[in-house]
Amino acid sequence: ERALLGVLGQAPAMLVVEYSGERGQAAGRARALTGATVVTDPRDQAAVWTIRRTGIARALRTEGDQKPIPFIEDPAVPPDQLAAFARELLRPQLINRATAAEATTIQYPELNGVVPGVGSFRPNPWGLGLEIRGEKSPHWTGTRNSPRTFGHFGGSGTMLWVDPDIDTALIALTDRAFDQWSEVALREWPALSDAVVDWAQAVS
Repeated sequence: ERALLGVLGQAPAMLVVEYSGERGQAAGRARALTGATVVTDPRDQAAVWTIRRTGIARALRTEGDQKPIPFIEDPAVPPDQLAAFARELLRPQLINRATAAEATTIQYPELNGVVPGVGSFRPNPWGLGLEIRGEKSPHWTGTRNSPRTFGHFGGSGTMLWVDPDIDTALIALTDRAFDQWSEVALREWPALSDAVVDWAQAVS
């Protein structure tokens, strides 16, 4: 575990990709990635996800005006550009439409996994960097969101979803790390989402 952390500590940047499947199959797919460090020991895997979970929160809590750059991060967009980002996901103008379609639709239908704080799902569908709601229940989006809803929430306590069925997006910005209010967030975000879906359907 310490040897692995030493390797990760020297990395200028990091992309963590998780594979699941039959014994040996997932590792074989991972080793096909050029230059990849394949982690199969459960203790080492736990260490990787511990770094990923705590790294952002620690960076954001740094005092002073200058902040470290998170070395492991989910899709990140400056707050003042989030509305434009959501519009781009709804109606791509800058991104190639075929690329946008792949990013926002299920790419790994057999993928199983965990939504942090919510639970384990089989399957746990994802696009390319964006989670697809599908039939997951409970979920951090609303009970009235369509299965095609896609989006993301992260350790910074912020979330964004886009529901193409109602041509609507929702952004929630906070200044509190997700781990500090996860129970409240997972209660309030779905309630807010349902209210937004009801509004969107009423004005359409």
